[in-house]
Amino acid sequence: MDGMAEVLTDIRDRNEFSAVVTMSPDFFADLLRTVGADDVHASRFPALPMRRAPDPAGILTPADKVTIVDALLAKHGIDTERCIAYGDSGSDIPLFEHLRHTVAVNATPALESIAAHHFTGGDLYAIYAATREHLVPG
Repeated sequence: MDGMAEVLTDIRDRNEFSAVVTMSPDFFADLLRTVGADDVHASRFPALPMRRAPDPAGILTPADKVTIVDALLAKHGIDTERCIAYGDSGSDIPLFEHLRHTVAVNATPALESIAAHHFTGGDLYAIYAATREHLVPG
């Protein structure tokens, strides 16, 4: 998706904090650090090329997303009212049910139905800019 680096730069320039919490493999999610994600939490997989199956204990669940986000908010002293979650799939449902400020992007119908806002498109910065003023309390 276009605009990821610009979104992460804008967040950092505002002295805010970004995190990616995904059930995807860590070797994929860690690439997001290279475009500016402050913190990345992902399922642990064997190094590439995978020569063994991942340990099921290292695979995140949808409920883990809530636990991780709550821990990050506490660590950084951020109230849930200042947290905006972006998601695209059913694995984000528990987090979207937990937080008030949610944005479904190119999402499944189930996630869209519970999101505060939803968008389709390929430019994350445009989506971020369109929702930021409405979702971030003054």
